[in-house]
Amino acid sequence: MTTVPSATTYDAYADFYTALVQAMLDDQHGFWQATRAVFDARLQGRLPGAVVLDVACGEGHLGRHLTQFGPDRVTGTDVSTALLERARGRAEPYGGQLQYLHDDAQTLTCIDTASVDVAVSNLAIMDIPDHARVFAAVRRVLRPGGVFVFSMMHSCFEAPFDEQGQFLMDPDQPERRAAYTIRRYATEGRWFAGKEGMRSRVGAHHRTLSTILCSLLEAGLTLTHLSEPVTVTGDLGGEVPRTLVIEVRA
Repeated sequence: MTTVPSATTYDAYADFYTALVQAMLDDQHGFWQATRAVFDARLQGRLPGAVVLDVACGEGHLGRHLTQFGPDRVTGTDVSTALLERARGRAEPYGGQLQYLHDDAQTLTCIDTASVDVAVSNLAIMDIPDHARVFAAVRRVLRPGGVFVFSMMHSCFEAPFDEQGQFLMDPDQPERRAAYTIRRYATEGRWFAGKEGMRSRVGAHHRTLSTILCSLLEAGLTLTHLSEPVTVTGDLGGEVPRTLVIEVRA
């Protein structure tokens, strides 16, 4: 398995990804908003005056959002220079609160040991080849008692799907999603979706929930919270979570 993500892969789809993120954030009743609400609930009391690290920050939306809670500074790191350019272009209104560094989430070589109070990462772990190295790198840079809150596509429900489709559709309402179709969960590894979307372009790395949790413990991190946010729309998203938010402490 490749141990370093291809920066050129993400650079090539930077415009597509940035537009996708904006569309998700604009959907006030979507799963991105439900996921971000968990970050707010878990972190707003910890952020005033804190040194924050946004791991695999992409175009920087989470770091920008968290500045409202008064951190001392937020540093975003990403392997994609194109996404970092977009993040820096959006940082000007926030003064010196935001900075961005080109770095691999699997090593975080630009970040000093025990220098971070709060680390975050939003919907990126499944895009990184070696999640265990990410957890070890985050553990190294966290100060004692520091926290790491990250979200990921839910391993149990956003498992690898193919051209047959991710959902069963309601026969009476063909546009309505009635249920998930889970065809492969136990087999871990890289996969690509068969249809248009981010997963068809860059793929993802599937791991079972037990693999994720055990890897956190092996990195020396203590589980303190786990959330499975659902939407308030009354459809399938209100019953089956698309994302998982995990909080651990050094």
